[in-house]
Amino acid sequence: MPWLYVLLFSLVFGFLFSFTSNQLFNKKQVSNSTSDSQKQSILNAPNTDQPFINPFLSYVGGLPELKPFKSKIQTIVDNAKSSGRAKEISVLFRSMGNGYQFGINRKEKYYPASLLKVPVMMAYLKQAVVSPGLMDKKVKFGKPYVGVPPNMVANKVELGKEYTIRELIEKMVVVSDNDATLLLNDNIDPSAYRNTLKELGLSIPEQSTPDNNFMGVEDYGRILRILYNASYLNRDLSNFALMLLSKAQYGDGIVSGTGSKQVAHKFGEWMYNGEYQLHDCGIIYDSNQPYMLCIMTKGKDIKVLASVIAQISAAVSESTVNNNIPALDK
Repeated sequence: MPWLYVLLFSLVFGFLFSFTSNQLFNKKQVSNSTSDSQKQSILNAPNTDQPFINPFLSYVGGLPELKPFKSKIQTIVDNAKSSGRAKEISVLFRSMGNGYQFGINRKEKYYPASLLKVPVMMAYLKQAVVSPGLMDKKVKFGKPYVGVPPNMVANKVELGKEYTIRELIEKMVVVSDNDATLLLNDNIDPSAYRNTLKELGLSIPEQSTPDNNFMGVEDYGRILRILYNASYLNRDLSNFALMLLSKAQYGDGIVSGTGSKQVAHKFGEWMYNGEYQLHDCGIIYDSNQPYMLCIMTKGKDIKVLASVIAQISAAVSESTVNNNIPALDK
């Protein structure tokens, strides 16, 4: 099961070199006609507004490049690489309202690490619709996982206690709890996760090693667009997923460059053979127009990589404030 090896590598190696303490599901497409009572039983929450999604977007023709905007970010990337602050940097930006976009070094591949927790969540939410009661199923954290160091995160799962699947998903996403992720892995059909990866257009190598980079910004950007457009999960579930991502307890990277803007995002960190990787990808709910930003990096110092991501995020945020992104109707 290559997907399991990837997950274990991510949890063990990624955790060992973590610099912050806040720091796999479907047989058929689920219709958006799921009854309100069924949706609410899945989420255990009222069926209210859906502020995190927009399922009505459709882009006509090719997606225009924002050349002046891209040039500004390209300069930051070039300076960070030439000064040794980063070895590789990839950026993907997309306005969620009209599809204006640009990419820098978008073909470069990275090790996703904890970014893979979002497909895990999506797979569970997908299966929950066809498996009533799944989200309320209780799982006991009976014994520590061999080879996985204890989590150093707040609100982590505690040995000997029981948790619902819903609670485990929240801990996995919000505080990036590795033990919660492994408990979820132990309680789902592996073929369901593989189906989710396939339907999301993702591919995990058959033979995965800690130095096997296989995901890029375009791959992860697709996941965020699918959630925002509610084209894989139904609207309530897509909104629920992005709501959890908006609670992620990681304040460096993209978040530190956006000021008071709300951000639904996931980060991932990795270290192997002396090289660090830090990634942060999310949707920023700018009052002018929501946009997606995915930044992946490689380098020698993970704190420096965080500052590079924050610098790029701040430059993007400033451009949106100054209305440098073409309006929706242009």
